[in-house]
Amino acid sequence: MFKNVTSFLELKRLIYLFIFPGVLIATITTLLLQISNNEYTFEFYANILFVIVFFAGWLLVYWNRGMPTVEYLFLFIVYSYHLLTVTIAIANNTGVEGNQGLGTFIVWMPLIIIYTFMILKKWHALWAT
Repeated sequence: MFKNVTSFLELKRLIYLFIFPGVLIATITTLLLQISNNEYTFEFYANILFVIVFFAGWLLVYWNRGMPTVEYLFLFIVYSYHLLTVTIAIANNTGVEGNQGLGTFIVWMPLIIIYTFMILKKWHALWAT
């Protein structure tokens, strides 16, 4: 597995093989914490979806099958999650006085934008972001 990487596609595959297990562990840990705190909110169900998709995606990348499909699926899920989370935050905070924010998920937006430009062609990525 640690041979000389000769293409961008091979580099992405190698990165996915090492990143996905860490993301899976973090997401499963978050799920366990949510279960112990009886927090069955939108984020709980989104995390279940993330665990399923990241595990299936890791298997496909490991077997070197359908990597573009995995990448497009991840983009769709991440953008859908962020759109829904922003919508929920705005709906819950409309008309509420005080210090309201969009939550901690917003810190991931720069990485999502970079990831979008790594996956899509520049005009499609520009439109998506």
